[in-house]
Amino acid sequence: MGLVTARDGIASAIDSIGGLSVFDHVSDQVSETPAVVMRLSGPNYTDQTFTFSLLLITSGFEMSETEPGLHPYLDSVGSNSIKVALDTYAGCTVVSSTGIERRKFGGIEHLVAESKGGDLCCLM
Repeated sequence: MGLVTARDGIASAIDSIGGLSVFDHVSDQVSETPAVVMRLSGPNYTDQTFTFSLLLITSGFEMSETEPGLHPYLDSVGSNSIKVALDTYAGCTVVSSTGIERRKFGGIEHLVAESKGGDLCCLM
């Protein structure tokens, strides 16, 4: 499996979660939230894997009100779980995610949780 096939498969798996927008590349602006933005962390040609970071993004000013809306996507079970969606895509492994923090995209502040490099690995 090549890079494009892996990227498209991950995007398709995440797209199966209702109400979640998926971007298969880093965009300057995220207008529809909640959303997942995919970023290639790097290929490993030795073991034939590609590692992606996923940014789970939502809008909101009050963290106490907005953060709980991300929890179903970060959960390890349930129909909105990103982990569950990716576990159904052969060859993907999700290990962990960061906490939720504020980050700017296109000059607009969003709440973001990131699965960092090495956490999402697609085996070839």
